[in-house]
Amino acid sequence: MERLTERTGRSDVARFLLWDRSQGMRAFTMVELLVVVMILGILLMLGIEFMPWLLSENTLTSTGREMASFIEEVRDEAVLSGRTVVVEYELGDSKGSAQLYRATYLSGDPSRDEDEEEEHGLNIVRDWTPIPERVRIEALLLGPDEEVTDGYYSFQMFPDGSTVSHGILLYAPELDVRGTVRVQGLMGEARFEMGRFSPDIVRDESF
Repeated sequence: MERLTERTGRSDVARFLLWDRSQGMRAFTMVELLVVVMILGILLMLGIEFMPWLLSENTLTSTGREMASFIEEVRDEAVLSGRTVVVEYELGDSKGSAQLYRATYLSGDPSRDEDEEEEHGLNIVRDWTPIPERVRIEALLLGPDEEVTDGYYSFQMFPDGSTVSHGILLYAPELDVRGTVRVQGLMGEARFEMGRFSPDIVRDESF
């Protein structure tokens, strides 16, 4: 009997200890889970807060690089085809207007002007490419005191790869951040850089 009681007592104590540890482990796991959930909640709130900033900056950078690549592609095609290519910009008439750009490849027939060539289907006209909503073309920088901020404007890319030196000033309103696509006239090279570059820097031929 004593052995039975002793065994039973030890068994009850062991069972109690195991149960208590088990409950303790469960409570500790719940605390950890709550801490993890709180941390995830904080990170989610921070992510939501900074998401527009990240998206706007990425959109500004990607738009600038795409436009720079587009201009250099136009230059290469002008040189290879021996055609003058017109790079066109539609800036819109208000802040909410859609903004677009495209290239039109002229036939090279000197007896026809640009409107007549397009009317007779002698030009190769690309589709308009829209500027993303989070980015605006704030201005086309043409000279020390000359900017185009609305309406239609175009530049010619000549068969020798040259064009007019200019800048395309891009603006991300949500961040109040700007970037400039710098177009070098002598070689028709284009490069995107963050910040606003004055026309005298844009016109620097030592690109």
